[in-house]
Amino acid sequence: MAKKESIIKTKRKNPYADRIDRGILLLFASVMAWYYYSTPALLRIAVGCLTAVLAGLLASLLLKLIFKGRFTFDIFFVSGAGVCAALLMPATVSLPVLIVLTAVSVLAALLCPPVIFKNTLDRTAYRFSAAAVTAAFTGILPFVVGNPPVPKALVGAASPTITAPILQLLTARNGADLQTLGMANILTGNVAGPMGATCFVLMLASFVYIVIRKPKNAVMPLAYVLTIAVCAIFFPRAGLSAGYSLLCELAGGFALFTAVFILSEDRLQTKNIVTAALLGVAGGLVTMLMRYILPNTEPAGCAALMISIIVLAIRRSDYGKKPDKNVRGKRTFRMNNTQEDPDKSYMDSVAGQQTYTYQDAAPTFRRTGGEATEKSDES
Repeated sequence: MAKKESIIKTKRKNPYADRIDRGILLLFASVMAWYYYSTPALLRIAVGCLTAVLAGLLASLLLKLIFKGRFTFDIFFVSGAGVCAALLMPATVSLPVLIVLTAVSVLAALLCPPVIFKNTLDRTAYRFSAAAVTAAFTGILPFVVGNPPVPKALVGAASPTITAPILQLLTARNGADLQTLGMANILTGNVAGPMGATCFVLMLASFVYIVIRKPKNAVMPLAYVLTIAVCAIFFPRAGLSAGYSLLCELAGGFALFTAVFILSEDRLQTKNIVTAALLGVAGGLVTMLMRYILPNTEPAGCAALMISIIVLAIRRSDYGKKPDKNVRGKRTFRMNNTQEDPDKSYMDSVAGQQTYTYQDAAPTFRRTGGEATEKSDES
């Protein structure tokens, strides 16, 4: 009996949809940073983007020399990482520090996974999140980037008299200054902190945009934010009320920025929604525990980097698995010319339509002595 084959065509998907969404959100965050900090913010965003592009080109060249193969250069990935790196730093950060941190983050994101796993097949899926590396450096070593300045006041609003970042006030248990700071300044981002991550209203709107546009990608960020919210409500710091503690924990630092721009990336998603939710909960717990233990730090980047490494390990364990053997009554899917499972939702999408084939585990026949004898696949 001839092998039965069918054709299944996947739904056409725009391969640049994720990049376009991230570009739109980064544009709004950059405009807000420019409004608050004027020309210095734009200068640092441009320097960060240019540094990331040059570092990405260097990484592609090194990988080509190491593995003797062709490694593609994704300008959207590296330029977005450069903008994120600049937005996660104060507007007064020195340019050499910005250049070094951005270059190290991009090189680590592009070079480490292929070298560690000796992978030369799928360069786009096997990457750390460069923004997570930058966030980890910036959050754990705040003295490197310096103290953030107080932005100029919004039109019609009074300039805040408190110059310390929200997380420093929470660590010092200075609830009085947090109350003086005012809810309006906290909501609008008119507080000291990273120049692109302090506007609570903008970050919340970006989060809603991600939930609407990519519901599956929002599982991990949603679990992450809800975990931080539960910890803030039940374990408030600085003697704050539950509601005010929730606002300060989410608006202070770059927890929402991490959820929107890092945890929602396609390359950080898993096939199993439960796994994504558990990783988000773990990241939220790590963030809050380190906030309680380590003073004057923002561990959201460390949590995102931990999740990025775990997802990379999960992908590496799944990659290259051989399909199940054909068993009577079952159908085994296989991709044309590969051994990939067609349901790899976390892989980068391919433009156009992709065709998959399956074959039935039909019995085969061999001729012995002029007679056709059935040979089962299970033999």
